[in-house]
Amino acid sequence: MKKICSALCIFAGLAMAQPYGRPPRGEVFERTQIDLARAGQHSYDRRRIAKAQREVGDFQRKLSYGRFSHRDLDRAIGATDDVVRRASIPPADRDILFRDLEGMRAFRAYRR
Repeated sequence: MKKICSALCIFAGLAMAQPYGRPPRGEVFERTQIDLARAGQHSYDRRRIAKAQREVGDFQRKLSYGRFSHRDLDRAIGATDDVVRRASIPPADRDILFRDLEGMRAFRAYRR
């Protein structure tokens, strides 16, 4: 019984440590697209949001083909940052997009 409990504790510890050891991946861009679409439903500043969706989508499409470009990533981050700072969106959507920005910046820092 003691061995089973010890093994279970070790397994649980490894399972909990898993997310911190993984490098950032491309899912952040899918989540950003979804969050931008939701923000677009609650805002009149659809031009900025559409630009951010286009830039994030362009980067995401190129990344799916294995073509990574720092310039395209910087454009996606800049357009999303523009939405967060300038668009008239609700505070909850702004907070969510800010977290997405942090994820995109972490992806950029990892890929440098």
